[in-house]
Order: sequence, then C-alpha cells, then structure tokens
Amino acid sequence: AALDRLPQLRAGVAAVIGERAQSKTLVAYVVPAEPEPASDDAFVDGVRGALADILPGYMVPTSVFVLDELPLTSNGKVDRKALLAAQTHAASGRARERVAPRDALETRLAAIWSELLEFDGLGVEDDFFLDLGGQSFLAMRLMARIQAEFGVELELASLFRQGTIAAQAKLVRAGSEARAWSPIVEIQAGE
Repeated sequence: AALDRLPQLRAGVAAVIGERAQSKTLVAYVVPAEPEPASDDAFVDGVRGALADILPGYMVPTSVFVLDELPLTSNGKVDRKALLAAQTHAASGRARERVAPRDALETRLAAIWSELLEFDGLGVEDDFFLDLGGQSFLAMRLMARIQAEFGVELELASLFRQGTIAAQAKLVRAGSEARAWSPIVEIQAGE
C-alpha cells in the first residue's frame, strides 16, 4: 500500500524472499512512473527514502528492484514466482548485465552465496547488500563459510566495502598467497 502511494511509481509490490527465518528479507519490485529515471541509484534511494518517511524502519525494503513491468499471471495478478526471475535481471535498479563466474574460485564462491541467499543466477558483480538483499547475520555466516572452505579469514568489514563475488575472490586469492608464503624464522636452541 505504501508503494502505491508514491507518485514516482506506476506500480510496485513488496515481497519477502528467502525460505529460512534467518535469511528472509523484505524487497520491493517497482515500475517507475517516468520511462527513464534520471539515475537508477538516485531513483532507488528516493524510493527507499520516501518509504522511510512513512514506514517504520523494519518495513523499508532492503533492496528495490526496478522493472519495466511487473510480471502478471494469466488472470492479471502479480506473478510472485516470476518476480525472483525478474530480480536477477533488475540488479536493484542498477542497469547492467549479470557477469557469470569466470573461474573455479568465483564458481565456488557463487555456490556458497547461492546457498546462503537461497537463489541461483548470481552475477560476480552483484552486491551482497545492495543487489541481493544480504544482511549482517548472513554476512557473518558467509565469512565463516569462506574461512572453512578456503582456509582464509576475511574481515567482515571487507564485505561491506567490497561486497561482490569478484572482489571476495580477489581477497581470498590474496589471503591464500599470504598464507602460502610464510617466512622461515630461526629458533635458537633452548627457546
């Protein structure tokens, strides 16, 4: 109902994605009233800001996906199952193509992300928080999985600064190389 009241939208719908309680997140799918918003990022920020003015914080969607049209069923209702597929092309309002994993490391990371976020088709340039609706609890689980899988401990803050699979792959590579190179330290007898 709050989305319907926003003048910058022609249509909008909110949905909860994720199946387990700890991975559920609120997202919005919107169709702009104007065919070409000035800036997709500014448009998404404007929608979230307008919702924050009229809703409590927990009801403001973590991600806003800009679509050309909402997918409809044959009887004219919003096709909620098709929204997730549409989301993989909307990239939270940032118009760009999905980039598939380019090597084995990115593929392994994408599999971990897909499992935690509970959907497939992730691009290596999709942002964990902005595009995929990630949250801090899932971020901590992701860092633990990366450490268990690759033996590299990454700072949680790295995901906030560099929240893509491509960036995380670079950090894992750098961590693996640093771990593989360990200086030989001479130990004196009796120490």
